Amino acid sequence: GNLKIRYDGIAEALYLDVVAVVRPDRDGRVNDVRDHIHDLAQFLLRLGLLLFQFGAALVVGLDLGVVFINLLLQFRFLRLQRKNFRFQAHKSLGFCASIPEDAYDCLSGIYGLPAQVLREEAERCAQLTEQAAAALLRGQPLRKELWREPCTISILGDSISSYQASFWRMLKRALRGCPVRFCDHSISGQTSGELFITMYPSIFQSHADLAHLMIGTNDCRRTVDAPHALHTGLEEFEKNVRFLLASLQSGGTRSVVSSIPPVDQQKIDAVFPEYRLEYFEPDRQAFNDVLRRAAEDFGAVFNDMEPVYAAFSPAELTIEDGVHLNGHAHGLLAARVWALFQSIRTEQTAG
Repeated sequence: GNLKIRYDGIAEALYLDVVAVVRPDRDGRVNDVRDHIHDLAQFLLRLGLLLFQFGAALVVGLDLGVVFINLLLQFRFLRLQRKNFRFQAHKSLGFCASIPEDAYDCLSGIYGLPAQVLREEAERCAQLTEQAAAALLRGQPLRKELWREPCTISILGDSISSYQASFWRMLKRALRGCPVRFCDHSISGQTSGELFITMYPSIFQSHADLAHLMIGTNDCRRTVDAPHALHTGLEEFEKNVRFLLASLQSGGTRSVVSSIPPVDQQKIDAVFPEYRLEYFEPDRQAFNDVLRRAAEDFGAVFNDMEPVYAAFSPAELTIEDGVHLNGHAHGLLAARVWALFQSIRTEQTAG
């Protein structure tokens, strides 16, 4: 029969591939290794880790081939990891609206980045948000009479929205001192289906007065390899979005739906080669058409950002990964959403 040995996840942590496990003695107990084998194993492990640091590949054979371990150091992965350094912090910080000081060590372990890097990124994002909010208010002053009463705003989306210096955090900063509560229902990598399946309870427990929905970047991508299909079919995407907007409408929430922003395929290929992702402009346009129709059918406001984005190339709108909006683009989006929110609040408070 099969014997399950304790699993500690060491292979994944060190990027090890276990090639084979061979019985050390005739009774077949893998954990019954003689004392001198332990010593040899410790020596070879130390040697292997040393060579690991220098980019070597080591095959270890212990006493008649007890364990063969192939330390496969993939230099392409290491290059990708360096390119993703900022992106990893970007993702980490997007999961929490406000990260307590003692949470950085936890996030550091999860995302493989030093805690200090996360702290520095949080500080950088806070500074960017402060500056962007000040610029926003210079162009469109806060109308305090619209925000005197308590108001809850739900943010529905993916990592573009969950970023610590995203458009809605600029709005939150602009509304500082007002009785406004933001509920972030955005998660990195989230598709439309995952949004309503995983976040549905929390979305509707929020009892939001306003909501912003921007979803589809992870739905409309394709994988280069066969079958080269959309990650979410267009019909499925439409069903998901219509369900979300219908539910929000039935709860009395006024929604703003923003179009999916463009991406830079050249940057994506450079930063994420292993994922073999591909975006096609006709797909993005088709998904945006779905968002427009659904918004119209369920009393939401469709925020078509295309005329605004068209003044810039995708490279000018995205960070180094080609998918996520940069600070400039988030500022453009914040300005439009801010104007729409204040317009809707004018209607809500008039009654």
